[in-house]
Amino acid sequence: MMIETDLCIVGSGPVALFAVYEAGQFDMQCHLIGEYPDQKESAPSVQHGQLTMILMEKITAYRPSFSYEEWIENIVHMKNEHYVITTNKKTKILCKSLLFTNKSEPFIQD
Repeated sequence: MMIETDLCIVGSGPVALFAVYEAGQFDMQCHLIGEYPDQKESAPSVQHGQLTMILMEKITAYRPSFSYEEWIENIVHMKNEHYVITTNKKTKILCKSLLFTNKSEPFIQD
């Protein structure tokens, strides 16, 4: 089975969730890949848990899908300008765009 989405977001912190909110306003379907369901990516002055809860509530209308406890093993850039991502759990994701909101160093094959 392959997940098809407009935007694949790598990360699961507040930045990733806000990206879902913004993309959703443009009718883009999003899928998030996060190694941990509650990454501590926010600034120390922001109460991370509260911010995450608020953002999770805001994005429910856009129905993003999630792959938690997964990380990218391979990215292939297809000739049709799409990407095929394979995770450590062999989840395959076909997307039009990628957004990295964490410190990942992507390896993309053409």
